[in-house]
Amino acid sequence: MKKMATTFLALSLFAGAALAQGPGRMGMRGSPDATPSFDALKSALNLTDQQIASLQALNQERATAVQKIAEGMRTQHEQLREKLSASSPNPTELGNILLSIHRGRTQLQQLGQDYNKRAVSLLTSDQAAKLKQMQEAVQSRRAIGEAHRLNLITPPEGDRGQGPAAFGRGGGFGTPMGRRGTGSEAGGPAVRF
Repeated sequence: MKKMATTFLALSLFAGAALAQGPGRMGMRGSPDATPSFDALKSALNLTDQQIASLQALNQERATAVQKIAEGMRTQHEQLREKLSASSPNPTELGNILLSIHRGRTQLQQLGQDYNKRAVSLLTSDQAAKLKQMQEAVQSRRAIGEAHRLNLITPPEGDRGQGPAAFGRGGGFGTPMGRRGTGSEAGGPAVRF
């Protein structure tokens, strides 16, 4: 459950960051002001438009709460730097600031877990089961990348180089053993797709 929460938190942070982008910034599709698309997730989990809207609203609410805590932590970090630059910093003041920063980090972690529970509660049991399968697939990503670098996995038909970069380190299909370049400098054939 903790791993699913972590993955969902990462997905929510990504989605929340995309939603928080203001006008004139690059959207998820690479064009200014592009609306984030959740079509793949919607299809994979069979989400309704209402569920997507509820998840987006929840992410916006979470992003606002995270921003408030982060601003407080930023102020505390500035105070810490200021106190550390003093000729003889007061250890008690430094300790209090560090404890306050730690409380902020703990709040962020708890906030992420709380919002994850709320988000998962919006799913049906079938959707939650599919999400768990997605989490398990994400956990396999590193092994898939390593298998690709050892040429145990071949690129899908029609792949033009975007594939295994999502599997972890490496330059994608078409770059031998995950190294960047044409392949000849990596000791392999020069392969381009």
